[in-house]
Amino acid sequence: MIKKKQVKFLVSIPYELRENKLWMQTIVWPDQCPCCGSSTQLGKFEYFHQTRYSQVTTGTQTTTTSYPLVWEVPYCLECQEHAQTATSWKYGIIGICLFVPLILWLAIDAPPLLLYALFIVGGLVLYKIIVETVVKSKLKPTCLDYSIAFWASSPPTDEHRIIFNFDMEAYARRFAELNQAELEFNE
Repeated sequence: MIKKKQVKFLVSIPYELRENKLWMQTIVWPDQCPCCGSSTQLGKFEYFHQTRYSQVTTGTQTTTTSYPLVWEVPYCLECQEHAQTATSWKYGIIGICLFVPLILWLAIDAPPLLLYALFIVGGLVLYKIIVETVVKSKLKPTCLDYSIAFWASSPPTDEHRIIFNFDMEAYARRFAELNQAELEFNE
């Protein structure tokens, strides 16, 4: 539903594949919130990521196998609340937009494409209204985003690495130092 904006700071952490297992260093997170920068009232936020394990192409079909990873990231309780609220509404609206048109189609025999089009447009409008009225009202002036303030990716290259993407330079710099990695600037 929402396109992730272009981040400014990247930190790459390499990993290896040995004996059908993924090996990488333990990730160390700064003792501050990646959203607002606060070091007080920190809780733990579980961040899930699927790291590319293998990719096989047969003819026109590509099969990718992923390795599940989870990190406990220090995140202040207030920022966890606004991020969780945004995520809950997003998935709730997606569920409604997928299943209600199907039920209506079966119940009243309306054209399914028209129903889905109406619900998708309506869902997008509703989500934008909820973000503006409900979610953004929970943000502190120092918050970077109303959802999670960082994200990880595993590009499909021969060089196995996880790229952590941040908007806050001080946080990204500290993350790079703690993990003995280089901070890269995304131009």
